[in-house]
Amino acid sequence: MNKTETMKMKKRESTIIFLLIFINIILFYFLMGKVYLRIDCTQGKKYSISQPTVDLLKKIDNKLVINYYYEKRCKEAQGIAQVIQYVDDMLREYEAKSNGMVDYRCEELSFDNQNHLEKIAEIEKLGVKKVALSQSEGTESKSTLGFSGLVLSYKGKTSSIGVIFSDAKFEYMLDVEISKLLGLNNGRIGILVSSHDRTLDKDFRYLYQYVTNEYSDAEVIYSPSAIPDDISTILLVGGETFSEFDMYKLDQFMMTGGKMLLLANGIKLNFQNSYGPPASATDNQIINMLSAYGITINHDLVGDNLSYNPVMQRSSVFAERMRYPLWIKVISENINKKNPIVDDFNEVNLFWASSITISDELKDKVQPLMKTTNRSWSMENDFKIDIDSYKYPVQDGNSQYLLACAYEGALKSFFKDRDAPTPPEGTELKSGKISEGTGKLVVIANEDFISNDFLNREDEIYLILNSLDWLTKDGSLIKIRNKGKFSRPLNKVNNLSMLNLYKNLIITFTTVIIPLGFVAAGIGVFASRRRFRKVLEEQFAAEDFEQSESENAETTEPEGE
Repeated sequence: MNKTETMKMKKRESTIIFLLIFINIILFYFLMGKVYLRIDCTQGKKYSISQPTVDLLKKIDNKLVINYYYEKRCKEAQGIAQVIQYVDDMLREYEAKSNGMVDYRCEELSFDNQNHLEKIAEIEKLGVKKVALSQSEGTESKSTLGFSGLVLSYKGKTSSIGVIFSDAKFEYMLDVEISKLLGLNNGRIGILVSSHDRTLDKDFRYLYQYVTNEYSDAEVIYSPSAIPDDISTILLVGGETFSEFDMYKLDQFMMTGGKMLLLANGIKLNFQNSYGPPASATDNQIINMLSAYGITINHDLVGDNLSYNPVMQRSSVFAERMRYPLWIKVISENINKKNPIVDDFNEVNLFWASSITISDELKDKVQPLMKTTNRSWSMENDFKIDIDSYKYPVQDGNSQYLLACAYEGALKSFFKDRDAPTPPEGTELKSGKISEGTGKLVVIANEDFISNDFLNREDEIYLILNSLDWLTKDGSLIKIRNKGKFSRPLNKVNNLSMLNLYKNLIITFTTVIIPLGFVAAGIGVFASRRRFRKVLEEQFAAEDFEQSESENAETTEPEGE
């Protein structure tokens, strides 16, 4: 085989290889449309479901149908189109990780389509809610109706998330609804406020709103004597007004596996009484009961010289920042990063907090949540709560105090060595006294930070919600509560036209220009190699011609002689 034939064979091989590569690219794009595969490089893996969600999906033993509905005009509202895409991506992830147990369907509906009105009325009955949207068109804006919500169906039961216009906590909310359908809830939450001068409506209204927004079936309880049977967790603020029988019922609730988040002050502040002491020990039987369990809220006020919130005070014309170490700012290094309740926190504010002492029996079993710095001090008498007393750092501190803790395990009844109190007239005890049991507790030695005057920071709100999660669930969902609350939107612009321009440029670049660039590069390489082969062919052809000429000359030369 001469060189010309060899070059022709190589040319055919190159052409076949090029065609095979081209066919493989076509097949790759076709298969990628059928196979679900993504790589999530976002902060916090925002577009991937978490391991607790994967574990939850493994518990599904029947087909779970998730229907996502949104109104067509929602895509025209600034920012909501991104949420719709996010929800769609996440639900595809649920479907892909469920081993065929989740059936996801997405449906775009429109009020302008007469054929859709019946369907819209149907999903409204199932819980999807219409809301007012604001649309911007150039310099004008108008209001319109829209909806974006989920309906879940499982074993003949339905549940819904009626409004989804934010990606914040989407995975958390969906997992909660799936848990309800699977029957994995551990009972309901009861909210109980017991105080001589504070009420839920007047002083803890925001707390109630936040808790009931997260736990829609939470119920207000007015007395431990009337705890419903399906209440498994109690959020208790205070405890000053309980009778002996109330204490007994609450104690027996804990002995039978009850769970409690307790927020209580060891000291009662007397702001309104100008003639009496500024503060005094609280008369709170709950503190005595808790002490019998091994966790004692002390009757003291804690001040932190290194970590406190300054208070703005106005003197004559100017406002001055006054130091006030009784408003403690618990900093990151004094927060237990090994406990899921607070491991993501950077700081927590407490106001007129008391310290907590743990008995030797529970010392190795109680999980500390928050402590002061090692430059703190406490007052057990001669209380000073006025700001002027702390204008200058005159109080030395060299101690560290526990401010909040969590415990799960064995408990000894507060009434173990006491007779059960006589029930009120008309009330019967359904069972005998239980002297020992197991329970779950989160104790925070402060209730002021959740009052209407102070509950305005996300960390304090999440401290309550995370504590309830840890009590009512296994704590795994705490890790995804904050997922998605940050946002990296494309539209750092002031109007929709600029947003659409940026979006179209990016879409065009990624879907058209990049693929065309690869095709052009491939064609260029192919053309370059073809030119190179042509040059080689011409060169080898010339050499073959010269060689044949020389061979002919050699064969004809003897005849000439």
